Amino acid sequence: TVNSTGNGTGGTGDSGTLPYVIGLANANTKTAGSEIQFDPTVFGSPQTITLSSTLALSETAGPEVIDGPGASLVTVSGNNAVEVFSVASGVTASLTGLTISGGLASQGGGLSVDGGTVSLTNVSVINNQAVGAEGAAGLPGGIAGAGGNGNSAQGGGVYLAGGSLTLNDDTIASNVARGGAGGNGGTGASGGAGGL
Repeated sequence: TVNSTGNGTGGTGDSGTLPYVIGLANANTKTAGSEIQFDPTVFGSPQTITLSSTLALSETAGPEVIDGPGASLVTVSGNNAVEVFSVASGVTASLTGLTISGGLASQGGGLSVDGGTVSLTNVSVINNQAVGAEGAAGLPGGIAGAGGNGNSAQGGGVYLAGGSLTLNDDTIASNVARGGAGGNGGTGASGGAGGL
């Protein structure tokens, strides 16, 4: 249970900050997997968890589920400094009821999927950025698949390097890939077309 808006690894037992409980889930070896929930007394009104490092989901023994209270109640922010979530190869992850915002990376500012299986349900992926090396080509701001220059900006909101991504009643909007054309609700620094 997430019972704090802190960004450190503080916690006791099965409760603590989001980085703490994700660390517990990543270490879980049970095939039933892990389910991360949010304390309604802390997240009964809108709260923001501002990260200082990326939340890497790496549990492979069973599914890793993050069950948020609603996209209007919890925002997980990269503070325009770090990628918000990354999902490793072999991981089955499900994220529900939260907002992913303020992420910054060269590929997938909000979320990058490197061969895992990911489902997003009632998740808002907004105001994230992919920023490539100077002079590198940019690809869609909202969602991008693998391919192109390894230094290019790809998938301001979500980057899928392999595996699969399922979207259910989500919002992907106002994400940016700097240096090229925008798409899927994003924009490019060169003024490329936005929208799906």
